Amino acid sequence: MRLLSSPEQRVQEQVAGCLRNLSVSASNKQRIASLGGIPPLIALLSSPHEEIQAQVAMVLQNLSKNVDNRYRMVEEGCLPPLIALLWSFNEDVQEHAAGTLANLSVNADNAEKIVEEGGMPLLIGLLRSPNERVQEQSAVAIRNLSVEPANEIKIMEEGGIPPLLALLRYNSESFQRQGTITLRNLSVHDENKIKIVQEGGLPLLVSLLRSPDKLIQQHSCGILRNLSVHADNCTRLVQAGGLLPLIALMRSPDPIIQEEALVTLRNVSANPGGRQDVVREGALPPLIVLLRSPLRNLQEQAAATIRNLSADDVIKVKFVQEGGLGPLVQLLNVTEPLTREHVVAALANLTMDSTNDDSIVAAGALQSLVSLLKDQSIRTQEHAAICLRNLSCNAEIKVKIVQKGGLSALVQLLQSPDIVVREHCTVALRNLSSADENKAQIVKDGGLAPLVELLDCDEDRVVVEAAVAIQNLSMLSGNEAPIVQAGAITGLVPLLSSEDPAVQDAATGDRKSVV
Repeated sequence: MRLLSSPEQRVQEQVAGCLRNLSVSASNKQRIASLGGIPPLIALLSSPHEEIQAQVAMVLQNLSKNVDNRYRMVEEGCLPPLIALLWSFNEDVQEHAAGTLANLSVNADNAEKIVEEGGMPLLIGLLRSPNERVQEQSAVAIRNLSVEPANEIKIMEEGGIPPLLALLRYNSESFQRQGTITLRNLSVHDENKIKIVQEGGLPLLVSLLRSPDKLIQQHSCGILRNLSVHADNCTRLVQAGGLLPLIALMRSPDPIIQEEALVTLRNVSANPGGRQDVVREGALPPLIVLLRSPLRNLQEQAAATIRNLSADDVIKVKFVQEGGLGPLVQLLNVTEPLTREHVVAALANLTMDSTNDDSIVAAGALQSLVSLLKDQSIRTQEHAAICLRNLSCNAEIKVKIVQKGGLSALVQLLQSPDIVVREHCTVALRNLSSADENKAQIVKDGGLAPLVELLDCDEDRVVVEAAVAIQNLSMLSGNEAPIVQAGAITGLVPLLSSEDPAVQDAATGDRKSVV
């Protein structure tokens, strides 16, 4: 180690060469550091001789593969001279200086110090080096720096996105891996989502979805997942031909890739303009298959995507034709709250088309929908109430809802703290109350009092539905006295002065029926 401080260039170079060879061994990495070798090696980084710089940088690159040495080297002041060597015209010096920084930057504190010392723009500049070894080491360093959220926007501001995208064009899986991992980190930031697309990233990423390398597929798909949060990016993704390979990846044997593809398609399907494109490219069959996946996260994402798609009138019909109802209904009773919400919301969309009603009931959905009125999630309650509201328009299904215990569950939710839930339950009860066999049962189940309370609701549409429901109940002989005792007349009279004609009509009809 003393010879590292020799005044003779030749001696320094020979010693550095020996240490370069010795430092390949894991045990020697520790021994060189314990014998005090790091400080004189760092001092030689400032040698005026490129041969010595290259040899010493290579030794430090080897030593920095040891976790403990990473801390020691930074504490001993290695960063400023290493960063200075990135300016070198010698490509070997650049390669090993960048390689050492790549190893050091695995540690978050070291990465922060590299940025503070001005290393980031120089490393980004070396991504354009004509030397592929220099490019690769710089790419690894930038990848490590990109893990820190604060650096996501800094890398973009330093011009890092174009050369990172350029790495994706190389016929090198190593370069493509580094590029996609880094861009995935950067694509979390909103500004970078826009910048990556502006710089022409979409076609490159779409092409990498077909890579034979699973890691490249995964990270390319992950970037597209992040980018697709923006509606404009979804449109461009469709235009770039991204749907077909994404749909194909839903059949990947790798569940991580499946989920990335699913979430991307979920984001695309959140935009009305992209829904029919997704279905046209053949997404429904693999989505239906994934509803039966043993992996809960895939079930959830498939259900969420179907929820979005089923908002389209054409897709409502096509989904049922493709055999999707059975597996969807089976998920109504899963333990995962979010999956339940997505499934029941999808069914709420499907019930908007009355031609689906009989199929939904035949698939066994009614009992589960009634049970979900008692779910802990208000949003799940809401969607279950919408389903029953829509299904209760069907004369035969009205009877079945009551047989499944739907009346008492709907009555209980008339006192929900959520106005939307109360509204849908009121409409469902209005529909059910039109059937003679239900009129007495609604009163028996305690439905009158909460319906009368809703006459004082601030939402006119709820008031109208409650008034019509009371009117329907009053048509059954024997209900008149309970309706009056519940205070219906007192609640209806003020409605005659309402500015809303619908409220007036509902109140007038009810009052006449009661009186």
